[in-house]
Amino acid sequence: MLNESAVGLSLKQKFTYSWRDLILYNLSVGAGQDELDYVYEKGLKAIPTFGVIPCAGTFGMDPYDPQPQMPTRMIPGLRTDGTLHMDHKLVLHKPIAVKGALMIEKVISAVYDRGEGKGAKIQVDVIGRDENGEPVFTNTMGYLNRWAGGFGGPKAARSTVEIPDRKPDHVCRNGYPLNAPLLYRLTGDTYPLHADPEFAAKCGFERPIIHGLCSLGYACRMMVGALFPGEINESFDEFGELLKICQGHAGFSTANFPLLKMNIAYRQAVTAARYGMMLNPETGIYFYSHYYIYEMLDDYKKRYALEDMSVQKLALLSDPAEDRYDNLALLRNYLLTERSISSTAKIMHMHRNSVIYRLNKIQEILGLDLNDPDVRLRLLISFKILELQSGHIQPAPASEAPSNGAFSFYV
Repeated sequence: MLNESAVGLSLKQKFTYSWRDLILYNLSVGAGQDELDYVYEKGLKAIPTFGVIPCAGTFGMDPYDPQPQMPTRMIPGLRTDGTLHMDHKLVLHKPIAVKGALMIEKVISAVYDRGEGKGAKIQVDVIGRDENGEPVFTNTMGYLNRWAGGFGGPKAARSTVEIPDRKPDHVCRNGYPLNAPLLYRLTGDTYPLHADPEFAAKCGFERPIIHGLCSLGYACRMMVGALFPGEINESFDEFGELLKICQGHAGFSTANFPLLKMNIAYRQAVTAARYGMMLNPETGIYFYSHYYIYEMLDDYKKRYALEDMSVQKLALLSDPAEDRYDNLALLRNYLLTERSISSTAKIMHMHRNSVIYRLNKIQEILGLDLNDPDVRLRLLISFKILELQSGHIQPAPASEAPSNGAFSFYV
């Protein structure tokens, strides 16, 4: 069971790699013949995000395990089948050598409670040190465990990063080949979601998907090429300082595969970042699957008034004169939990009978039948309109599992 006693659990592995492993990684994140420094052993240089490889590494790790070793395995009774990679931060302390042996330490640095039914965030630091014990890179990985919420732990701090309200300084376009996840998994992340069609189908995907950290590698390679053409290690200090100051922000498209549709993925990623920073600025990663409805509503607003689309009587549920402060939240949670009385009662800290009584009163006030699916759809759209108008998204009672896709970086 997860609780704050998990903080400090750690393990160590030795990671050994050669120039061949470095070239394989560079190729797996899109390096080609026109980037000879990445694909030829003469004058070879590392793409900075090679520092993420030991996080999910298997090949070259001692002790070896066919699946990545993580200290979360030491937590008794913790289910890991509902785990998603939420966010990732990489800090580079010095240039990555062409070959070497690093001591890798993986330690649980924090656990955050998202609430009952919302899961928990487990933060793992992955530090790589050279033979002198000096740090080469530090990864901070955020994992969402969908089953571990409600243990009474602290909430995760809000992000202070803001995306500038202007056009990006650089726009880089590239795409993944269809075999990108098959190539990237040879760097060590052999999770079957990225290769096995049957496994991917069980996880809800039409086909195996690309690794999120592979997308990060593509983005880093393009960003280095745009900011420091022909220079990597020579401008390493400048590059590191720029990352600290600017901090890359990512918008994700829905899962995408064909190269010819990368323009759609790019537009989705930009849209996700734009609406995410406007409506949910406390996070730095935004998924189009969470924000597409707001884009649709904005398009509708160009021709018609949003008020014409919403349920006007919702305002009655928050009328102070009627002492109904919680009815609006109760109705929203009831709809988002797919009309579960028990879940709504737990979220609202109310008795089941009180929830049923209030729902009956809400139906009387609105004059609507909540058993009608069309009515429920209109009410859910109305709540989205309220969020768009207020400029803030209310937290959902249950987490969604987003799909990895394309990156849009703003620097």
